[in-house]
Amino acid sequence: MAGIDTPAGYTRLERVRTGADADVYRAWDERAGRWATLRLFHRFVAGRTEEVAFATHIAASVGLGRNASIVPVRAGGITATGRPWLALDRVEGPLLAEVLRDDPPSRSEALRLVITLADALAWAHSMRPPMVHGQIRAEHVIVGPSGIPLITDFSAPRPRGTPAATPGGDVTDLAALLFRAFTGNSWPGRGEPDDLLIAAWPGLTGLLDEVLTPAPAIESMAVFAARLRQVRSDAEVMLPAAAPSEITPAPPAEIHKPAGYGGRRPLSVLALVALLPLGYGAAQLLPEKPVVPPLCAVSTPAGDAGSPVLWWPADEGVGATVCDFSGSGNRATLSPEAGWSSAGPAMRFTAATAGSHASALAPAVRTDGSFTVMAWVNLADTDGSRGVLSQPGRVASGFVLGYEKLSDSWRMTMPQTDSSVPVVDGPSSTTRPRIGTWTHLAASFDTITRKITIFVDGVAEGSVDHPVSWNATEPVQVARSWWDGAWTDRFHGSIDDVRAYRSALPEAGIAEIATTGRADHPASPDGH
Repeated sequence: MAGIDTPAGYTRLERVRTGADADVYRAWDERAGRWATLRLFHRFVAGRTEEVAFATHIAASVGLGRNASIVPVRAGGITATGRPWLALDRVEGPLLAEVLRDDPPSRSEALRLVITLADALAWAHSMRPPMVHGQIRAEHVIVGPSGIPLITDFSAPRPRGTPAATPGGDVTDLAALLFRAFTGNSWPGRGEPDDLLIAAWPGLTGLLDEVLTPAPAIESMAVFAARLRQVRSDAEVMLPAAAPSEITPAPPAEIHKPAGYGGRRPLSVLALVALLPLGYGAAQLLPEKPVVPPLCAVSTPAGDAGSPVLWWPADEGVGATVCDFSGSGNRATLSPEAGWSSAGPAMRFTAATAGSHASALAPAVRTDGSFTVMAWVNLADTDGSRGVLSQPGRVASGFVLGYEKLSDSWRMTMPQTDSSVPVVDGPSSTTRPRIGTWTHLAASFDTITRKITIFVDGVAEGSVDHPVSWNATEPVQVARSWWDGAWTDRFHGSIDDVRAYRSALPEAGIAEIATTGRADHPASPDGH
Protein backbone atom coordinates (compact mmCIF):
# COMPACT_ATOMS: atom_id res chain seq x y z
CA MET A 1 0.00 0.00 0.00
CA ALA A 2 1.25 3.48 -0.80
CA GLY A 3 -0.48 6.79 -1.19
CA ILE A 4 -1.06 10.22 0.20
CA ASP A 5 -1.76 8.82 3.69
CA THR A 6 1.46 6.84 3.85
CA PRO A 7 3.99 8.54 6.17
CA ALA A 8 7.27 9.35 4.47
CA GLY A 9 10.02 6.82 5.12
CA TYR A 10 7.73 3.79 5.53
CA THR A 11 7.30 1.29 2.71
CA ARG A 12 6.07 -2.28 2.04
CA LEU A 13 2.95 -1.75 4.15
CA GLU A 14 0.90 -4.85 4.97
CA ARG A 15 -2.40 -4.40 6.78
CA VAL A 16 -2.45 -6.44 10.00
CA ARG A 17 -5.86 -5.48 11.32
CA THR A 18 -8.42 -2.72 11.45
CA GLY A 19 -9.37 -1.48 14.88
CA ALA A 20 -12.04 0.85 16.18
CA ASP A 21 -9.74 3.87 16.00
CA ALA A 22 -6.96 2.96 13.55
CA ASP A 23 -5.67 0.71 10.81
CA VAL A 24 -2.59 -1.25 11.87
CA TYR A 25 0.15 -2.10 9.35
CA ARG A 26 3.42 -3.95 9.28
CA ALA A 27 5.78 -1.46 7.61
CA TRP A 28 9.44 -1.23 6.69
CA ASP A 29 11.19 1.72 8.33
CA GLU A 30 13.61 2.89 5.65
CA ARG A 31 15.59 5.11 8.02
CA ALA A 32 16.10 2.51 10.77
CA GLY A 33 16.30 -0.46 8.41
CA ARG A 34 13.84 -2.60 10.34
CA TRP A 35 10.19 -3.56 10.53
CA ALA A 36 7.83 -1.34 12.51
CA THR A 37 4.18 -1.30 13.45
CA LEU A 38 2.40 1.63 11.86
CA ARG A 39 -0.92 2.88 13.26
CA LEU A 40 -2.87 5.14 10.91
CA PHE A 41 -5.84 6.64 12.73
CA HIS A 42 -9.29 6.92 11.18
CA ARG A 43 -10.01 10.39 12.52
CA PHE A 44 -8.56 13.63 11.28
CA VAL A 45 -6.81 16.28 13.35
CA ALA A 46 -8.92 19.43 13.50
CA GLY A 47 -6.90 22.60 13.58
CA ARG A 48 -3.53 23.78 14.75
CA THR A 49 -4.35 23.36 18.45
CA GLU A 50 -4.91 19.61 18.06
CA GLU A 51 -1.78 19.29 15.94
CA VAL A 52 0.36 20.89 18.65
CA ALA A 53 -1.28 18.81 21.39
CA PHE A 54 -0.66 15.60 19.46
CA ALA A 55 2.98 16.49 18.74
CA THR A 56 3.58 17.35 22.40
CA HIS A 57 2.06 14.07 23.55
CA ILE A 58 4.15 12.05 21.09
CA ALA A 59 7.34 13.74 22.30
CA ALA A 60 6.50 12.78 25.88
CA SER A 61 5.47 9.23 24.96
CA VAL A 62 8.87 8.36 23.47
CA GLY A 63 10.20 8.02 27.04
CA LEU A 64 7.73 5.21 27.69
CA GLY A 65 10.00 2.88 25.72
CA ARG A 66 12.31 2.70 28.76
CA ASN A 67 9.86 0.21 30.27
CA ALA A 68 10.06 -3.26 28.76
CA SER A 69 6.32 -3.80 29.32
CA ILE A 70 5.38 -0.83 27.12
CA VAL A 71 5.81 -1.02 23.35
CA PRO A 72 8.16 1.87 22.43
CA VAL A 73 6.84 4.72 20.28
CA ARG A 74 9.57 5.72 17.82
CA ALA A 75 7.89 8.39 15.71
CA GLY A 76 4.60 10.04 14.95
CA GLY A 77 3.08 12.74 12.82
CA ILE A 78 0.18 13.85 10.66
CA THR A 79 -0.31 12.87 7.03
CA ALA A 80 -1.01 15.31 4.20
CA THR A 81 -4.73 14.70 4.62
CA GLY A 82 -4.63 15.37 8.38
CA ARG A 83 -4.66 11.81 9.75
CA PRO A 84 -2.40 11.25 12.76
CA TRP A 85 -0.05 8.26 12.73
CA LEU A 86 2.32 6.49 15.08
CA ALA A 87 5.30 4.21 14.41
CA LEU A 88 6.07 1.69 17.15
CA ASP A 89 8.58 -1.11 17.56
CA ARG A 90 7.47 -4.32 15.91
CA VAL A 91 6.67 -6.85 18.65
CA GLU A 92 5.84 -10.39 17.61
CA GLY A 93 3.11 -12.02 19.61
CA PRO A 94 -0.66 -12.35 19.90
CA LEU A 95 -2.94 -9.78 21.44
CA LEU A 96 -4.05 -10.61 24.96
CA ALA A 97 -7.60 -10.64 23.60
CA GLU A 98 -6.63 -13.53 21.32
CA VAL A 99 -4.92 -15.38 24.18
CA LEU A 100 -7.97 -15.04 26.41
CA ARG A 101 -10.16 -16.33 23.59
CA ASP A 102 -8.04 -19.20 22.26
CA ASP A 103 -5.82 -20.35 25.13
CA PRO A 104 -6.93 -18.76 28.42
CA PRO A 105 -4.19 -18.65 31.07
CA SER A 106 -4.61 -20.12 34.52
CA ARG A 107 -5.90 -17.68 37.10
CA SER A 108 -2.50 -17.50 38.79
CA GLU A 109 -0.91 -16.69 35.42
CA ALA A 110 -3.65 -14.13 34.69
CA LEU A 111 -2.91 -12.41 37.99
CA ARG A 112 0.82 -12.37 37.17
CA LEU A 113 0.12 -10.76 33.81
CA VAL A 114 -2.09 -8.07 35.30
CA ILE A 115 0.40 -7.29 38.10
CA THR A 116 3.09 -6.78 35.45
CA LEU A 117 0.78 -4.40 33.58
CA ALA A 118 -0.06 -2.57 36.81
CA ASP A 119 3.66 -2.07 37.53
CA ALA A 120 4.24 -0.69 34.04
CA LEU A 121 1.29 1.70 34.30
CA ALA A 122 2.35 2.85 37.78
CA TRP A 123 5.76 3.64 36.31
CA ALA A 124 4.15 5.61 33.45
CA HIS A 125 1.92 7.51 35.89
CA SER A 126 5.04 8.52 37.87
CA MET A 127 6.60 10.25 34.86
CA ARG A 128 6.68 14.03 34.62
CA PRO A 129 4.26 14.80 33.10
CA PRO A 130 2.27 11.67 34.04
CA MET A 131 1.56 9.42 31.07
CA VAL A 132 -1.93 7.91 31.21
CA HIS A 133 -3.13 5.27 28.77
CA GLY A 134 -6.85 5.93 28.91
CA GLN A 135 -8.14 2.76 27.23
CA ILE A 136 -6.62 -0.36 28.74
CA ARG A 137 -8.30 -3.35 27.13
CA ALA A 138 -7.14 -6.85 26.19
CA GLU A 139 -6.97 -5.55 22.62
CA HIS A 140 -4.25 -3.10 23.69
CA VAL A 141 -1.88 -5.66 25.22
CA ILE A 142 0.56 -7.87 23.28
CA VAL A 143 1.90 -11.05 24.87
CA GLY A 144 5.54 -11.27 23.84
CA PRO A 145 7.48 -14.46 23.08
CA SER A 146 8.78 -14.68 26.67
CA GLY A 147 5.28 -14.34 28.10
CA ILE A 148 5.78 -10.72 29.20
CA PRO A 149 2.73 -8.57 28.43
CA LEU A 150 3.41 -5.30 26.64
CA ILE A 151 1.03 -2.34 26.56
CA THR A 152 0.53 -0.71 23.18
CA ASP A 153 -1.61 2.14 21.81
CA PHE A 154 -0.42 4.32 24.68
CA SER A 155 -0.36 7.50 22.64
CA ALA A 156 -3.61 7.42 20.70
CA PRO A 157 -4.68 10.99 19.92
CA ARG A 158 -7.76 12.20 21.79
CA PRO A 159 -10.39 14.26 19.91
CA ARG A 160 -11.12 17.79 21.04
CA GLY A 161 -13.73 17.87 23.78
CA THR A 162 -12.89 14.35 25.00
CA PRO A 163 -12.38 14.23 28.79
CA ALA A 164 -8.73 13.85 29.72
CA ALA A 165 -7.63 10.35 30.69
CA THR A 166 -6.86 9.90 34.40
CA PRO A 167 -4.74 7.45 36.40
CA GLY A 168 -7.91 6.37 38.20
CA GLY A 169 -9.47 5.51 34.85
CA ASP A 170 -6.51 3.24 34.08
CA VAL A 171 -7.03 1.51 37.45
CA THR A 172 -10.70 0.88 36.65
CA ASP A 173 -9.89 -0.40 33.16
CA LEU A 174 -7.20 -2.76 34.46
CA ALA A 175 -9.55 -4.11 37.14
CA ALA A 176 -12.11 -4.86 34.43
CA LEU A 177 -9.38 -6.58 32.40
CA LEU A 178 -8.48 -8.71 35.42
CA PHE A 179 -12.12 -9.72 35.79
CA ARG A 180 -12.18 -10.77 32.13
CA ALA A 181 -8.92 -12.73 32.46
CA PHE A 182 -10.21 -14.55 35.56
CA THR A 183 -13.72 -15.37 34.33
CA GLY A 184 -13.54 -15.25 30.54
CA ASN A 185 -16.34 -12.70 30.56
CA SER A 186 -16.51 -8.94 30.32
CA TRP A 187 -17.68 -7.04 33.38
CA PRO A 188 -20.29 -7.43 34.87
CA GLY A 189 -20.11 -11.11 33.87
CA ARG A 190 -22.55 -13.93 34.56
CA GLY A 191 -23.27 -13.32 38.24
CA GLU A 192 -22.80 -16.14 40.74
CA PRO A 193 -20.60 -18.46 38.61
CA ASP A 194 -18.11 -15.64 38.04
CA ASP A 195 -18.38 -14.55 41.67
CA LEU A 196 -17.21 -17.99 42.75
CA LEU A 197 -14.10 -17.76 40.58
CA ILE A 198 -13.24 -14.34 41.98
CA ALA A 199 -13.97 -15.17 45.62
CA ALA A 200 -11.69 -18.22 45.47
CA TRP A 201 -8.85 -15.71 45.79
CA PRO A 202 -9.19 -14.09 49.23
CA GLY A 203 -9.33 -10.33 49.10
CA LEU A 204 -10.01 -10.06 45.37
CA THR A 205 -13.77 -9.69 45.81
CA GLY A 206 -13.36 -6.66 48.04
CA LEU A 207 -10.63 -5.18 45.86
CA LEU A 208 -12.77 -5.27 42.72
CA ASP A 209 -15.71 -3.87 44.65
CA GLU A 210 -13.50 -0.94 45.68
CA VAL A 211 -12.40 -0.20 42.13
CA LEU A 212 -15.32 -1.06 39.83
CA THR A 213 -17.65 1.57 41.23
CA PRO A 214 -18.68 5.09 40.18
CA ALA A 215 -16.39 6.56 42.85
CA PRO A 216 -13.45 4.13 43.19
CA ALA A 217 -11.73 3.99 46.56
CA ILE A 218 -8.41 3.26 44.81
CA GLU A 219 -7.19 5.59 42.08
CA SER A 220 -3.43 5.03 42.44
CA MET A 221 -2.02 2.33 40.17
CA ALA A 222 0.89 1.72 42.56
CA VAL A 223 -1.56 1.02 45.39
CA PHE A 224 -3.65 -1.21 43.13
CA ALA A 225 -0.53 -3.21 42.16
CA ALA A 226 0.41 -3.59 45.82
CA ARG A 227 -3.09 -4.82 46.68
CA LEU A 228 -2.93 -7.35 43.84
CA ARG A 229 0.33 -8.70 45.28
CA GLN A 230 -1.39 -9.07 48.63
CA VAL A 231 -4.16 -11.06 46.95
CA ARG A 232 -1.56 -13.37 45.45
CA SER A 233 0.28 -13.79 48.75
CA ASP A 234 -2.99 -14.66 50.49
CA ALA A 235 -4.16 -16.98 47.71
CA GLU A 236 -3.43 -20.19 49.60
CA VAL A 237 -5.76 -19.26 52.47
CA MET A 238 -9.16 -20.88 52.06
CA LEU A 239 -12.32 -18.94 52.75
CA PRO A 240 -13.63 -19.45 56.29
CA ALA A 241 -16.50 -21.88 56.50
CA ALA A 242 -19.80 -20.80 58.09
CA ALA A 243 -22.77 -22.84 59.20
CA PRO A 244 -25.92 -22.24 57.12
CA SER A 245 -27.78 -21.06 60.24
CA GLU A 246 -25.24 -18.27 60.74
CA ILE A 247 -25.84 -16.82 57.30
CA THR A 248 -28.39 -14.09 56.73
CA PRO A 249 -28.44 -13.44 52.99
CA ALA A 250 -28.46 -9.76 52.16
CA PRO A 251 -30.96 -8.49 49.60
CA PRO A 252 -29.48 -7.92 46.14
CA ALA A 253 -27.88 -4.49 45.90
CA GLU A 254 -27.40 -2.48 42.74
CA ILE A 255 -23.95 -1.18 41.90
CA HIS A 256 -23.51 1.35 39.13
CA LYS A 257 -20.49 1.53 36.84
CA PRO A 258 -18.92 4.35 34.91
CA ALA A 259 -19.84 4.69 31.27
CA GLY A 260 -18.94 1.57 29.34
CA TYR A 261 -19.59 -0.86 32.17
CA GLY A 262 -22.80 -2.63 33.09
CA GLY A 263 -24.40 -2.49 36.51
CA ARG A 264 -24.41 -5.46 38.90
CA ARG A 265 -24.76 -6.34 42.55
CA PRO A 266 -21.63 -6.35 44.70
CA LEU A 267 -19.69 -9.59 44.87
CA SER A 268 -20.86 -11.14 48.15
CA VAL A 269 -18.73 -13.57 50.15
CA LEU A 270 -21.75 -14.53 52.28
CA ALA A 271 -23.75 -15.38 49.21
CA LEU A 272 -20.87 -17.52 47.96
CA VAL A 273 -20.61 -19.44 51.22
CA ALA A 274 -24.35 -20.00 51.11
CA LEU A 275 -23.87 -21.81 47.80
CA LEU A 276 -21.61 -24.45 49.35
CA PRO A 277 -24.44 -26.86 50.26
CA LEU A 278 -25.58 -26.70 46.64
CA GLY A 279 -22.61 -28.66 45.45
CA TYR A 280 -19.70 -26.27 45.50
CA GLY A 281 -17.02 -28.11 47.44
CA ALA A 282 -14.42 -26.33 49.51
CA ALA A 283 -11.70 -27.63 47.21
CA GLN A 284 -13.32 -25.75 44.30
CA LEU A 285 -12.85 -22.50 46.21
CA LEU A 286 -9.09 -22.96 46.30
CA PRO A 287 -7.18 -21.28 43.44
CA GLU A 288 -4.25 -22.77 41.66
CA LYS A 289 -1.14 -22.30 43.81
CA PRO A 290 0.88 -19.35 42.46
CA VAL A 291 4.33 -20.50 41.43
CA VAL A 292 5.91 -17.17 40.51
CA PRO A 293 7.48 -14.62 42.88
CA PRO A 294 6.19 -11.04 43.09
CA LEU A 295 7.00 -9.25 39.85
CA CYS A 296 8.15 -5.69 39.34
CA ALA A 297 7.95 -3.77 36.09
CA VAL A 298 10.79 -4.76 33.76
CA SER A 299 12.24 -1.88 31.77
CA THR A 300 15.41 -0.69 30.12
CA PRO A 301 17.48 1.95 31.93
CA ALA A 302 17.57 5.31 30.19
CA GLY A 303 21.36 5.29 30.05
CA ASP A 304 21.85 9.06 30.44
CA ALA A 305 23.64 10.49 33.46
CA GLY A 306 20.56 12.39 34.63
CA SER A 307 18.39 9.29 34.99
CA PRO A 308 18.36 7.13 38.13
CA VAL A 309 19.97 3.70 38.06
CA LEU A 310 18.01 2.79 41.18
CA TRP A 311 14.60 4.20 42.13
CA TRP A 312 12.41 2.79 44.87
CA PRO A 313 9.24 4.92 45.17
CA ALA A 314 8.22 2.47 47.95
CA ASP A 315 4.52 2.84 47.20
CA GLU A 316 3.67 -0.87 47.61
CA GLY A 317 2.46 -0.56 51.21
CA VAL A 318 2.25 -4.35 51.63
CA GLY A 319 4.50 -7.36 51.16
CA ALA A 320 8.27 -7.60 51.26
CA THR A 321 9.20 -6.49 47.72
CA VAL A 322 10.16 -2.89 46.90
CA CYS A 323 10.19 -2.43 43.11
CA ASP A 324 12.92 -0.63 41.20
CA PHE A 325 11.34 1.80 38.73
CA SER A 326 14.66 2.88 37.20
CA GLY A 327 14.65 -0.05 34.81
CA SER A 328 17.76 -1.66 36.34
CA GLY A 329 15.70 -4.41 38.01
CA ASN A 330 17.52 -3.88 41.32
CA ARG A 331 14.52 -4.42 43.57
CA ALA A 332 14.81 -4.52 47.36
CA THR A 333 13.51 -7.00 49.90
CA LEU A 334 12.29 -5.92 53.32
CA SER A 335 13.45 -8.12 56.16
CA PRO A 336 10.70 -9.84 58.20
CA GLU A 337 11.35 -7.37 61.02
CA ALA A 338 10.78 -4.34 58.75
CA GLY A 339 7.46 -3.15 57.41
CA TRP A 340 5.41 -0.26 56.08
CA SER A 341 4.42 3.05 57.64
CA SER A 342 0.76 3.34 58.68
CA ALA A 343 0.71 7.05 57.73
CA GLY A 344 1.28 6.38 54.03
CA PRO A 345 3.38 4.11 51.78
CA ALA A 346 6.96 4.26 53.08
CA MET A 347 9.40 1.68 54.41
CA ARG A 348 9.33 1.48 58.22
CA PHE A 349 12.25 0.32 60.39
CA THR A 350 12.98 0.01 64.09
CA ALA A 351 16.39 0.12 65.76
CA ALA A 352 15.10 -2.08 68.54
CA THR A 353 15.00 -5.02 66.11
CA ALA A 354 18.44 -6.10 64.91
CA GLY A 355 17.19 -7.46 61.60
CA SER A 356 15.10 -4.45 60.51
CA HIS A 357 16.43 -3.40 57.09
CA ALA A 358 15.99 -3.68 53.33
CA SER A 359 18.55 -5.16 50.96
CA ALA A 360 18.88 -4.78 47.18
CA LEU A 361 19.88 -7.45 44.70
CA ALA A 362 23.06 -5.65 43.61
CA PRO A 363 25.18 -2.54 44.18
CA ALA A 364 23.62 0.67 42.89
CA VAL A 365 26.71 2.67 41.92
CA ARG A 366 30.48 2.43 41.62
CA THR A 367 31.81 4.09 44.74
CA ASP A 368 35.09 4.91 42.95
CA GLY A 369 33.13 6.83 40.29
CA SER A 370 30.87 9.86 40.36
CA PHE A 371 27.47 9.19 41.92
CA THR A 372 24.52 10.65 43.82
CA VAL A 373 22.26 8.91 46.36
CA MET A 374 19.17 10.28 48.07
CA ALA A 375 16.07 9.43 50.08
CA TRP A 376 13.24 10.97 52.05
CA VAL A 377 13.86 10.29 55.73
CA ASN A 378 11.64 10.55 58.82
CA LEU A 379 13.80 10.00 61.91
CA ALA A 380 12.03 8.58 64.98
CA ASP A 381 14.83 9.30 67.48
CA THR A 382 18.42 10.48 67.82
CA ASP A 383 19.43 7.97 70.48
CA GLY A 384 22.23 6.64 68.29
CA SER A 385 23.77 6.91 64.83
CA ARG A 386 21.27 5.89 62.14
CA GLY A 387 22.27 4.59 58.72
CA VAL A 388 19.89 5.52 55.90
CA LEU A 389 21.74 4.16 52.84
CA SER A 390 25.00 2.27 52.46
CA GLN A 391 26.84 0.08 49.98
CA PRO A 392 29.07 -2.53 51.68
CA GLY A 393 32.44 -3.80 50.63
CA ARG A 394 34.41 -6.63 52.26
CA VAL A 395 35.01 -4.95 55.64
CA ALA A 396 33.63 -1.41 55.38
CA SER A 397 30.99 0.42 53.35
CA GLY A 398 31.94 2.38 50.27
CA PHE A 399 29.59 5.10 51.50
CA VAL A 400 27.22 5.62 54.42
CA LEU A 401 24.52 8.29 54.33
CA GLY A 402 22.66 8.86 57.57
CA TYR A 403 22.46 10.52 60.99
CA GLU A 404 25.62 10.77 63.11
CA LYS A 405 25.07 10.92 66.88
CA LEU A 406 28.48 12.40 67.75
CA SER A 407 27.98 15.55 65.65
CA ASP A 408 24.16 15.53 65.86
CA SER A 409 24.00 16.03 62.11
CA TRP A 410 23.25 14.36 58.83
CA ARG A 411 26.49 13.02 57.36
CA MET A 412 27.88 11.28 54.30
CA THR A 413 31.03 9.24 54.99
CA MET A 414 33.37 7.50 52.53
CA PRO A 415 36.40 5.55 53.77
CA GLN A 416 39.58 5.71 51.71
CA THR A 417 40.20 1.95 52.06
CA ASP A 418 38.15 -1.20 52.64
CA SER A 419 39.68 -1.93 56.04
CA SER A 420 38.87 -2.06 59.74
CA VAL A 421 40.40 1.31 60.65
CA PRO A 422 40.30 3.40 57.45
CA VAL A 423 40.78 7.12 56.97
CA VAL A 424 37.25 8.47 56.57
CA ASP A 425 36.17 11.56 54.64
CA GLY A 426 32.72 13.05 54.92
CA PRO A 427 30.81 16.33 55.21
CA SER A 428 28.23 17.04 57.91
CA SER A 429 25.06 19.08 57.58
CA THR A 430 24.60 22.46 59.20
CA THR A 431 20.92 21.64 59.69
CA ARG A 432 20.20 19.81 62.92
CA PRO A 433 18.01 16.74 62.25
CA ARG A 434 14.43 16.98 63.52
CA ILE A 435 12.53 14.01 64.91
CA GLY A 436 9.23 13.05 63.30
CA THR A 437 9.69 15.31 60.29
CA TRP A 438 10.24 14.33 56.66
CA THR A 439 13.62 15.50 55.33
CA HIS A 440 15.05 15.05 51.85
CA LEU A 441 18.60 13.79 52.29
CA ALA A 442 21.08 13.53 49.40
CA ALA A 443 24.82 13.24 48.86
CA SER A 444 27.12 13.18 45.85
CA PHE A 445 30.72 12.32 45.00
CA ASP A 446 32.36 13.98 42.00
CA THR A 447 35.52 12.32 40.65
CA ILE A 448 36.52 15.50 38.81
CA THR A 449 36.61 17.72 41.88
CA ARG A 450 37.19 14.76 44.26
CA LYS A 451 34.59 16.26 46.60
CA ILE A 452 31.76 14.72 48.64
CA THR A 453 28.78 17.04 49.14
CA ILE A 454 25.75 16.61 51.39
CA PHE A 455 22.35 18.18 50.66
CA VAL A 456 19.41 18.71 53.05
CA ASP A 457 16.03 19.51 51.50
CA GLY A 458 17.77 20.30 48.21
CA VAL A 459 20.38 22.68 49.65
CA ALA A 460 24.13 21.91 49.72
CA GLU A 461 25.27 22.16 53.36
CA GLY A 462 28.79 20.77 53.37
CA SER A 463 31.58 19.56 51.10
CA VAL A 464 34.96 17.88 51.75
CA ASP A 465 37.75 16.37 49.68
CA HIS A 466 37.95 12.62 49.10
CA PRO A 467 41.33 12.03 47.42
CA VAL A 468 41.32 8.21 47.48
CA SER A 469 38.34 6.00 46.62
CA TRP A 470 37.60 2.33 46.03
CA ASN A 471 34.65 0.35 44.68
CA ALA A 472 32.26 -1.38 47.12
CA THR A 473 30.59 -4.27 45.27
CA GLU A 474 27.94 -5.62 47.65
CA PRO A 475 24.17 -4.91 47.36
CA VAL A 476 23.04 -1.49 48.53
CA GLN A 477 21.38 -1.45 51.97
CA VAL A 478 18.63 0.58 53.60
CA ALA A 479 18.45 1.28 57.37
CA ARG A 480 21.87 -0.12 58.30
CA SER A 481 25.57 0.11 57.43
CA TRP A 482 28.46 -2.36 57.25
CA TRP A 483 31.45 -1.35 59.34
CA ASP A 484 34.46 -3.33 60.58
CA GLY A 485 32.85 -6.51 59.28
CA ALA A 486 29.56 -6.09 61.17
CA TRP A 487 26.14 -4.47 60.73
CA THR A 488 25.64 -1.25 62.69
CA ASP A 489 23.84 2.13 62.69
CA ARG A 490 20.34 0.62 62.76
CA PHE A 491 17.72 3.12 61.57
CA HIS A 492 14.56 3.96 63.49
CA GLY A 493 11.79 5.62 61.51
CA SER A 494 10.56 5.74 57.90
CA ILE A 495 12.47 5.92 54.61
CA ASP A 496 10.88 6.63 51.24
CA ASP A 497 11.65 7.39 47.58
CA VAL A 498 15.23 6.07 47.44
CA ARG A 499 17.23 6.98 44.33
CA ALA A 500 20.78 6.54 43.01
CA TYR A 501 22.51 8.10 40.00
CA ARG A 502 25.85 7.33 38.37
CA SER A 503 26.75 10.99 38.18
CA ALA A 504 27.19 13.90 40.57
CA LEU A 505 23.90 15.74 40.11
CA PRO A 506 23.99 19.54 40.30
CA GLU A 507 22.40 21.26 43.28
CA ALA A 508 19.59 22.58 41.06
CA GLY A 509 18.65 19.04 40.01
CA ILE A 510 18.62 17.76 43.57
CA ALA A 511 16.58 20.79 44.68
CA GLU A 512 14.01 20.08 41.96
CA ILE A 513 13.60 16.47 43.12
CA ALA A 514 13.27 17.60 46.74
CA THR A 515 10.71 20.25 45.83
CA THR A 516 8.66 17.85 43.70
CA GLY A 517 8.47 15.31 46.50
CA ARG A 518 7.58 17.79 49.24
CA ALA A 519 3.81 17.41 48.69
CA ASP A 520 4.05 13.72 49.61
CA HIS A 521 6.43 14.38 52.52
CA PRO A 522 5.18 17.37 54.56
CA ALA A 523 7.72 19.08 56.78
CA SER A 524 5.60 18.54 59.88
CA PRO A 525 5.43 15.51 62.16
CA ASP A 526 3.44 12.71 60.61
CA GLY A 527 3.41 10.30 63.51
CA HIS A 528 5.02 7.70 61.20
